[in-house]
Amino acid sequence: MLYVVKKLNLGCGKEYRDGWVNLDISNKDIYDNEIKVDVKHDLNKFPWPFKSNEFDFVLLKHLLEHLDDIPKVMNELIRITRKGGIIKIIVPHFSCYHTYRDPTHKIFPSIQTINYIKKNSDVVSSKLRVSHNRFLNMFSPFINKFPVIYERFFYGFFPVQEIIWILRVNK
Repeated sequence: MLYVVKKLNLGCGKEYRDGWVNLDISNKDIYDNEIKVDVKHDLNKFPWPFKSNEFDFVLLKHLLEHLDDIPKVMNELIRITRKGGIIKIIVPHFSCYHTYRDPTHKIFPSIQTINYIKKNSDVVSSKLRVSHNRFLNMFSPFINKFPVIYERFFYGFFPVQEIIWILRVNK
């Protein structure tokens, strides 16, 4: 029997992924442009419209910071992801100007925020990304050797763009 990996793209926006289940709150983006979605649902409404243990991989890219109740969100993520499944969360870092300029952001995460919200999952990876620019991103490995020291003393001199967390569900 062939096993098909089922992947979920939460808050897909303009980044529709073929072969995935793509969910967003609407079929329009914030500029009222049409976007392609498979499932329309407000992720602040629980439970989400998925079966328990339905997905092998769940992606939240620049979404978590917009949601109202992070503990409930994490409970739903664990519920819909199978044991051993992967949840990848990408959020803007608190030092990035995108984080504090957007009035819809409800949290301003640091590298350690995941330790408070990771319910029933193990942190496989926790990384800071300086930039999507390849030249600037060459500083990411150094910053990731000492992320807590970076956040405590150097974030004001050299802000980073985002945090990438990868979790493995261990229910």
